Amino acid sequence: MPEGDTIFRAARALHRVLEGATIERVRGRDASFGGLRGQRVERVYARGKHLLMDFGERLVHSHMGMHGSWRIHRPHELAAQAERFARAELELHTAQISVCCSQPATLELLRADQLRAHPQLSRLGPDLLDEDFDGDEALRRLLADPACPLGVAMVDQRRLAGIGNVYKSELAFMQRLDPFSPISSFDEASLRALLIAARECLQDNVQRVRRVTRFVGSRPAGLWVYERSGRPCHVCRG
Repeated sequence: MPEGDTIFRAARALHRVLEGATIERVRGRDASFGGLRGQRVERVYARGKHLLMDFGERLVHSHMGMHGSWRIHRPHELAAQAERFARAELELHTAQISVCCSQPATLELLRADQLRAHPQLSRLGPDLLDEDFDGDEALRRLLADPACPLGVAMVDQRRLAGIGNVYKSELAFMQRLDPFSPISSFDEASLRALLIAARECLQDNVQRVRRVTRFVGSRPAGLWVYERSGRPCHVCRG
């Protein structure tokens, strides 16, 4: 499942090509999306693992789940991409660009007031990639259930938005924190250091196509532990 950095990067790419554009044609499996025809895209942005396309009074909310994706197509590419478009749940076409959303876990059209009361979006914890990330609030939410295992708390989007299994594994190893131990096992300083490291990792990887947490000197060297079960440790070789 895409994590916060991947969704942030996708939202940024969509924003660059759609900001200020008017939707000229729409095709969607849900007929309600037809109302976007003639609407102007104000911005595209991410909230944790959720991607939102803002049309002012209405928004398209998507969550990619395991297999979903947004794709950008130039007009001359449309014929070559016909098969992908055939599988799309939503296509939006402007004068210059076309985008399609395929196989999302969630794809819905919301009014602005529905966004504020949305059962998932309204409960999200502080977003690690938000410019105004609230570390104190994130820490408060982590500490709210002292018995919860650290690894479970890290991927609970109501506590902290943006971390999935990859970052959970990598950050716990990098900070030398046992993800199976309860939150009560750690002091506040350790948890604050974890939040700082998480924010730095996601911010760094927003600039990359391939996620990296490990470096040899200044050279990117992949990941520390994720999907390395049974293989030698990069630190002790055990």
